[in-house]
Amino acid sequence: MRTHSIRRLSYAAAGLLAVPAQASIVEFVSSPTTNSLDMAAWAAGLGISTIDTSVDFESHPEGEILPFFYPGVTLHGENVTVAFGEGSPSGSDARPLSRGEGPLSAFQGYTSNGSVQDGWSLTVTFDSPVFAAGFMTADVFDAFGDNGILLEAFDGEDGSGRVLGSFGSAPFNFELNSTYFMGVGDEEGRIKSVRISTAVVLYGDSQYVDGVLFAAKQVTSPCPADLNGDGEVSGADLGVLLGGWGSPGATDLDGSGSTGGADLAILLGAWGPCT
Repeated sequence: MRTHSIRRLSYAAAGLLAVPAQASIVEFVSSPTTNSLDMAAWAAGLGISTIDTSVDFESHPEGEILPFFYPGVTLHGENVTVAFGEGSPSGSDARPLSRGEGPLSAFQGYTSNGSVQDGWSLTVTFDSPVFAAGFMTADVFDAFGDNGILLEAFDGEDGSGRVLGSFGSAPFNFELNSTYFMGVGDEEGRIKSVRISTAVVLYGDSQYVDGVLFAAKQVTSPCPADLNGDGEVSGADLGVLLGGWGSPGATDLDGSGSTGGADLAILLGAWGPCT
C-alpha cells in the first residue's frame, strides 16, 4: 500500500516529547498486544467493572466531525475527518512489526487528511471527569521511531488546564491492518479531556482512530432510566435509549453489554417522575 523511505526526525521535532506524568497517572501504551486489557484490569482494581466503548465511530456519519454526536462527550478535531473504509491488509513489513491487539477487518474511522506533512489531532472532552481513557488506532507506522503519535490527558476541557500525563506511542510498525491502543489512567479520576495527535505525518501515511474507550466511576442512580437527568423518565429518555440501541454505555440499563429490548422494558416501567 505504501513505499516507505527512511527519514529520521527527533521526537522533539515530531512534537512527541512527552512530559513527566503525575504520580497517580498510569500509561497503557507500552504493551501493544494488551494495552486495552491492561487498562480494563487496572480500572477493575478501582471498582470500575465496565469500560465504555460507545464512542466507536461506527454510527458517526461520514464527513466532518459532529462535536455532540455521542452522549456524554464532546469531540474536537483538527485536520481529521470521518471516513468509511475497510481494513488495509497491505503495507510495509518493516521491523519491528507488531500485530497489536489484532487485525481490523472493517472500520469507519478518523483519518489524517491534508498533505503528507500535515499534523492532526482529536480531542475528547468528558461531561464528567473519568478515571481512564484511550484511543484504539489502526495502521500506524512508527517502525523508525519518527512517525509516532502523542497521547495527552488534561484536567480541563478540550485540552486545557494541567497536563496530567503525556506519552508517545510505542515504536512499532502496526501496518498490515493491525490495531494499537493508547490509554492513560488516573487513580484520582481527574481526566476531563484526552487528546491524540501528531505534529507531522511522514511517508504519505494514513493514521486511523477506530474508537475511544473510557472508564467512569460507576454511581448508582436512584433513577437510572432518567438518561438526560431532568428528574423524570419521558420521551426524551426514550429517544436517548433508541439512539444507543445495540451499544453499551448509559443506555444499557440492565448491564448486559448492549442496549436492547430488556432496557426498553426497564425504561417504560419507570415512566414518569423519579421518586
